[in-house]
Amino acid sequence: MICGWMSPDGEYIPCSSWEHDEKARVLSQQHYQSFEGTVCLEMNGWVRILLSGRLLYTEKPTYKQAQALEMLLSDIDPLQGPWFISAVGDVLMELMDNDNFGLREDQD
Repeated sequence: MICGWMSPDGEYIPCSSWEHDEKARVLSQQHYQSFEGTVCLEMNGWVRILLSGRLLYTEKPTYKQAQALEMLLSDIDPLQGPWFISAVGDVLMELMDNDNFGLREDQD
């Protein structure tokens, strides 16, 4: 099942559907020396991927995130299948229909 966090450079970090906040605390400490958890990740361009396929983000995903999301769709578990593909696919299509694919440039 696909569920977890995605960094601005497209790295997918899986977690169970009830571990997002705990995983965010660990990731914010590792990457930003912050104890802000979810707030820190969201403010730094991370995407929260819910089990339903819903994507939560405060900034438009980077091009690398969009590419990685497309790759995740190709590896989808049949049990998570159609509804997840539909939810993520709709977001990707909306982003690509916007200016400059609706994606922000990578921030290195």
